[in-house]
Amino acid sequence: MAEPSWAVDDLDALFAAGFKTPETTVLERTDGLNLLYAERIHIFFGLPGNGKSWAALLATLQEIKKGKYVLYLDFEASSKNVAQKLLQLGLTESEIRKQFRYKRVWDAYNEENDAYLAELLGSEDFTLVVMDGVTEYFSLMGLNDYLNREVATAFRVPHYIASLGPAVVLVDHVSKTSNNNSNDAIGSGHKRASTDGAMYRFENDAPIAKGKVGRSRLYLTKDKESTVQSAVGADQLVGILWADCDNSGAMNARIELPTAAPTVTGTPGAPNLALAKRLLQHVKSNPGQSKNYHAEKVPGGNKVEKLAVMDWLEKNGHIKNGSITNHSKYEFVSDFEEVTGLEDFA
Repeated sequence: MAEPSWAVDDLDALFAAGFKTPETTVLERTDGLNLLYAERIHIFFGLPGNGKSWAALLATLQEIKKGKYVLYLDFEASSKNVAQKLLQLGLTESEIRKQFRYKRVWDAYNEENDAYLAELLGSEDFTLVVMDGVTEYFSLMGLNDYLNREVATAFRVPHYIASLGPAVVLVDHVSKTSNNNSNDAIGSGHKRASTDGAMYRFENDAPIAKGKVGRSRLYLTKDKESTVQSAVGADQLVGILWADCDNSGAMNARIELPTAAPTVTGTPGAPNLALAKRLLQHVKSNPGQSKNYHAEKVPGGNKVEKLAVMDWLEKNGHIKNGSITNHSKYEFVSDFEEVTGLEDFA
């Protein structure tokens, strides 16, 4: 007779194994901080084109380069689209064939998949599973992501996958009426309650495209275990996703510290001082606007350069985020003369 599904857990085995603090092991920032927990669910959310899927693919690249395996459950795109992006990021065809598993999902999950996934994820060292297209996933399941009870039902699948060991990433959206400033993905707040890892909101400053330097900001909106939370400031800005793409499509992607001094004049760490002063004056005259707004309005330099200088201004205390709920609004704090250390950049 099969064991009842509600048979009690073996606590002797639990205590024999010991307790350990959950660790972040996946999606490395350039300073070495990992952003995703093993055996936990995470949500990447934001408006379309904000770099969510690229970040999931960057995590895929990093894990495969470490010799690990990745499963990609796709509810939106195609194997061709995803494989091409992994090639752009620098994986080889042989690495993709060997260590990457892909499924374009067209139908609802059923419990027969439990045994299949347990066997698949147990066959190799799978450290990451991506579920890309949460809205489509809910639709296939016949569930409404605005209803708490149905969100709880839908999250049974990622919770089960996470219980098998890998970090799980759900790629989701925000409501189009939220101006991308919501701290939650679209739908019921129970998505937040069901996320036992971390949630990241993506905001794009420069499009990710061939021949361009793309740039998106990552904001931490939940961290159940607080490992990442301890490494971010009051504005919750975790990092900058840079995607340098040449005209052939080859891409150098990474997540950098948000406080890293930009290289905008050819000398590492040295901003264009004249441009910095123009941007600072523009913030002073136009408070409550985004970095993107100021970068578009102030003459001189390209947009990426101006955004890097805006980051430097924030890091050095000349501007600050002026809203608890809207991380895109900035205010003037101080002129250069009021902050020590300016001589380092003169």
